[in-house]
Amino acid sequence: MSLKNVLAYIATLVILFFGAAVLSAETEKLNINTATEAELAALPEIGPDLAAAIVEYRELNGDFTATSQLLEIEGIDEAKKEELLKVIGIYGIDGTECSC
Repeated sequence: MSLKNVLAYIATLVILFFGAAVLSAETEKLNINTATEAELAALPEIGPDLAAAIVEYRELNGDFTATSQLLEIEGIDEAKKEELLKVIGIYGIDGTECSC
């Protein structure tokens, strides 16, 4: 095997590995019903103040069952809700996605 072939093979493996990692990161969403305040705050779309408001809402009202409930939280409008839904999901306790 020539050096050129070895480098091409390594480059292919790197692309496949990082491509899979990127796709995995894009499809995994944080479960808003089980996420801690710290986990929510770590997301750039949320931050500490909104994370606290989300957790407080969840503690007062129970688990989220519909995406429209996000609009009841101060600081979340329709545009912000759509932004959040790219990184969070509303899932049941068993991990199944709610029909929201």
